[in-house]
Amino acid sequence: MQVWIIPKPVNTCSIWKLIYKKYDAAAAYIAETEKKRTALHIAAIRGRVKAMKEIVSGCPACCELVDNRGWNALHYAVAHKRIYVFEECLKIPELATLGTKKDEKGNTPFHLIAALAHEQKQWRHCYGEEERYGLNKRKLSVIDIYEGDFAE
Repeated sequence: MQVWIIPKPVNTCSIWKLIYKKYDAAAAYIAETEKKRTALHIAAIRGRVKAMKEIVSGCPACCELVDNRGWNALHYAVAHKRIYVFEECLKIPELATLGTKKDEKGNTPFHLIAALAHEQKQWRHCYGEEERYGLNKRKLSVIDIYEGDFAE
């Protein structure tokens, strides 16, 4: 399988349109060999919201794809560490539903936000007070992580 490395200055959205036109929606399902990241994951980690919208509009089912750690596109949007990217992703219905999906460690994207809020205070308003995100495999809720309560 051929893996394309796209330099940052390139317009990712335009490249996606070219790939989509030539190879159809199946291109959205192509994943890296090692990490199993798809075009949607890579667009998310790079903060390319416009490209994400294009990919999702052409292939909504690709939102369910996860990498080798069980991360979905919303996990990657948090990993980008820019609130704007995450908030824009939540405006895309297909991506917003990923908020309750857990990775291999049982963490939802909101568990990652709670951890990130310790170093970047602006994330505090994003995680919410709800318990709907459940417990991870260490039996920690989003609130536990946010408050730093890691007792076993």
